[in-house]
Amino acid sequence: MAAVAVLFVLGVVYLGQTARLAAMSYEVDSLVLQRDDLSRQVQTLEATVARWGSEPLVLDWAQQAGLDVLGAKVRVPAR
Repeated sequence: MAAVAVLFVLGVVYLGQTARLAAMSYEVDSLVLQRDDLSRQVQTLEATVARWGSEPLVLDWAQQAGLDVLGAKVRVPAR
């Protein structure tokens, strides 16, 4: 009878470990997909920044669009 109880406990522990491993594997896969998505977003933003060019060029485009340079830095307080 004791052997059956020990085997039952071992089986429950094994199933618990297997379920936890499956959950962790799912979470790792999800995080890998999120990392890949963020990497693609960074590449897109880097390409956009490279396409815009240098700061003087951006300032010229902004002035042509009717925007002015602010005199002092604007600080927006956080919540």
